[in-house]
Amino acid sequence: MKISRALFVFTHLIALVGFLSIFMSGGVGVPTALVFLLALTASFVSGLYGKDYFVGGGVSTVLAVLLVAYSAAGILLFRFEPFRVVLDFLIFTQVLKLLGRKRMRDVVQIYVLSFFQFLAGAIITISFSFAVAFVLYIAAAIWALMVYEMRKASL
Repeated sequence: MKISRALFVFTHLIALVGFLSIFMSGGVGVPTALVFLLALTASFVSGLYGKDYFVGGGVSTVLAVLLVAYSAAGILLFRFEPFRVVLDFLIFTQVLKLLGRKRMRDVVQIYVLSFFQFLAGAIITISFSFAVAFVLYIAAAIWALMVYEMRKASL
């Protein structure tokens, strides 16, 4: 397997495992899960077939500003629970990253967002079944970081 293909696969895998850690703990609802899984699938399929289906820079910026405005309004005006607003912010920021063109810095940002999602899942849950998510995340993170370093060294 080529290094660039492995980076592509492990980037999507770590994003999925980070999200699953929140979903398994009950931190997100089904509509948010569907949006995330659709974005992840679209990103994976478009990258798998070498297509450049992505959200452009201008559209991504507008969506990011709307996401920040929604998050601020949720906390300040509607008095939503701040932790849930931050969870939604993390998930939808990762959706924007997955649907955008992925350069090396975007890959790192996807890794960081999935790590924070994993931490949020660890904070939410008290179940021992989270150990499965922990083992999956650690394995995926180690492989993803190794492949990232190999890709970076080959540039």
